[in-house]
Amino acid sequence: MPPEFRKGRNINGEPVEMLVEKMVWRPSVYALIFTGAGELLIQDNLHSHKYDLPGGGVEVWEQVTEALIREVWEETGLEAKIQDLVHVQDNFFLTPSGKHWHTLHFFYRAEVTGGIIRNSILEDEWTTNPHWVAIDQCTAASFTAGEMVWKAVQAALNP
Repeated sequence: MPPEFRKGRNINGEPVEMLVEKMVWRPSVYALIFTGAGELLIQDNLHSHKYDLPGGGVEVWEQVTEALIREVWEETGLEAKIQDLVHVQDNFFLTPSGKHWHTLHFFYRAEVTGGIIRNSILEDEWTTNPHWVAIDQCTAASFTAGEMVWKAVQAALNP
C-alpha cells in the first residue's frame, strides 16, 4: 500500500509534503550543451530566478531522444544532435501551480547543429532568455533543480 504523503521540493528547493494520490508520473529529458570555451546553454527560470537547462516532458508517443530534440528547438530555436546519456535521477516536485510530479530526469550531452537562438515558442513557458553562461561561474545553487542538475553537469564534464 502506498504512503499517503511523500517528501518533495518546491520551486525554491524547500522541502514540502506531497499527497501521493495527486502525483503524476512525468519522464523528462534535458540537454547539456557546451561550447569549446567552457560555456553551458541555459535559460532563466521566471519563478526561481535561477538557471534551467533546455528540456522538458516526454510525450507518451515519443522516444526520449526525440523529445529532447523537440524541446531544445521549442525552447531555444537551436537544432541539436544528441550524444550520450550522462545522468538519470528521479525527483518529487511541487510546481508553483500546485501540480504534484514524480519526475524521472534524463540528462544528455548534446551539440548544436543549426538554428538561431531565440526565446521559446510555447505560451506560458516558465523559462526564457536562452543564453550561454561560463560554467566556472556556476554552482549547484545557480540552478532551479540544484544538486540534481549540478551532478549532471559534472558527469557531462568528467565522463
